[in-house]
Order: sequence, then structure tokens, then C-alpha cells
Amino acid sequence: MAAGLRASIAQGSSLKRRCQRHTEYGVKGMGEGGAIAPPATIANAVRDALAPLGAEVNETPLSPRRVLDAIRNARAASGA
Repeated sequence: MAAGLRASIAQGSSLKRRCQRHTEYGVKGMGEGGAIAPPATIANAVRDALAPLGAEVNETPLSPRRVLDAIRNARAASGA
């Protein structure tokens, strides 16, 4: 436990003032912000990489099967 938190508890400080009243268990979000952007960024990078082939992947989650299907569909549409 951090020394500052230990001192606050020892002094009888109420932790309730620091807790969120609108969330389960009163915890504050910590990692959500970093988990939102990466999947969309990866999907856009894959879409950009496939654009010269005429392939489009418009669904997430991305999977090897979806990417390969998009490439196959683009090849079939172009007659290659």
C-alpha cells in the first residue's frame, strides 16, 4: 500500500469521498481510454493496405478469414 494512502487510513480519513458513487464498487476507470482506439486503428490500417487490391474489410473484429475472403472477392470481381 502506498505510504500516503496508509497515512490517510491511519488518520481516519474517509476513502468514500474519493470513490465514485456511480460505478460498481466505487472504482474509477483506469484502462478504458487506451483500449478504445487500437482496434479501429488496426482496422483502418488493414483497409488501407488492401485498397490497392480493391479489397474492402468493413467489419470487426478482423480475422484472417475475413481478410482472405476480402482479397478473394476482390480478385474474383476483377477477373484475375
